[in-house]
Amino acid sequence: MILRACGWVTQFVKATLLLTMSICGMEVGLRVWEAYAPEHSPKPATSLSTLLVPSARQYQELIPRTERTWPGTNGQTVRFRTNSRGGRGEELQTPKPQGTFRVLWLGNETVLAPMLDEPLTPPHLVRTFLQTRSPAPVEIINGGFPESCPLLMSLKYMNDWAGTEPDLILIHVDRSAIERDRQLRRFTHASVDGRPLCCTHPSLTTPSASQPARDWRERWRLIDLTIAWTAHLWHSQTAEKLNDDQLPSRSPSSFSSPDSQKALINGTEHTLRPILTILDLAKRSNTPVIVITSPVSQRTTEDQSFAKLLSEFCQTHRLPLINATSAWNDQNLPDAMTTSMAGSQQPAAIEQYSQIVSKTLLENWPGPWRGNTSRPVDESRPSSERQPLLTREATNGLAPQILRPATPVDPRSAPMVQDGPRNHRGTGSIQMPRDREIVPAGGF
Repeated sequence: MILRACGWVTQFVKATLLLTMSICGMEVGLRVWEAYAPEHSPKPATSLSTLLVPSARQYQELIPRTERTWPGTNGQTVRFRTNSRGGRGEELQTPKPQGTFRVLWLGNETVLAPMLDEPLTPPHLVRTFLQTRSPAPVEIINGGFPESCPLLMSLKYMNDWAGTEPDLILIHVDRSAIERDRQLRRFTHASVDGRPLCCTHPSLTTPSASQPARDWRERWRLIDLTIAWTAHLWHSQTAEKLNDDQLPSRSPSSFSSPDSQKALINGTEHTLRPILTILDLAKRSNTPVIVITSPVSQRTTEDQSFAKLLSEFCQTHRLPLINATSAWNDQNLPDAMTTSMAGSQQPAAIEQYSQIVSKTLLENWPGPWRGNTSRPVDESRPSSERQPLLTREATNGLAPQILRPATPVDPRSAPMVQDGPRNHRGTGSIQMPRDREIVPAGGF
């Protein structure tokens, strides 16, 4: 009996050792496999998620002063680097170099372009376009952030970007911001008047029951691989069952659904309101703000509905708007930009979007590229004493502003209208009629 029991114990110990050695061998083999074949890694298609860390101020942040490479669009290797402020690109000079026209561009993946190399991102393309037409140095800061929305943009601006002394602020927002705003509202602390103060990541406030599971996934890539492959298998099987033929032509929660129109209007208003926080802060340094929108999907009613609501918001608060959605629908342009961290971004779509923004700024916004005598400014003076970018005198003699009535018309046939003074600098934005908006000029 004793010998038989000892035999069972021996077999159990041998089996346990064999199983342990097998698991360790597979773990080592998996890590070696990932090192030599990163495209087969169970990590997301882009390693951008590995650069995100929880934040007590703005939910998540990009690790500053780091550099990574991963496979991008068309199989090309993307070099992604961050500066000390957590933005993509080279380190910024502080204080701003004298005579430099600095533009801060806030947005989501459309601006960040994590799947494209740095020279192919919208900020770099627009800067290249404007620099060739400007005697003064033009600098555009890439303030894009994964899955960003106006709430995160306002917090990021208050905490990091306000000190960069921008001469112009561009804010890109599309319909993907509505859902992201709904996800983050419950973690946001605001003042009495509704101004967002911080958005704390839940992992920093309460102990999470899933923290041990995350620790095990970080230590053992085999567990992460199993979870990733299981999720991929489930997703592929679910997608086969829900093909396009079985889906209804109009979703009950669609932006174009009359039943959800009231909820959409309220949700959009809440999503866009943090833009006013950026506007109020920008007024203190007399920095104008321009809002930009573009479609997420090509020729969809959802993008058109959001663009219409955004246009009404901008007209109400006297904010200039570059509506690239109208140009996308009026011309035979490539498919729109994706707003997913792991999604592929078409260089042709990004280039077209950058061209729309750059040419609209060139033709409608006075700057160093328009021979504006109010820039460059004396950087030795405090920002509160600087001359405004746009004044009544500075706008005299400029080309007429291209405007469009609120009723949808073809922008290529829109009349050229002179609208008098373009900006009263104390407001921090262009003073436009409530029924008009800036649109891209026809022909591009």
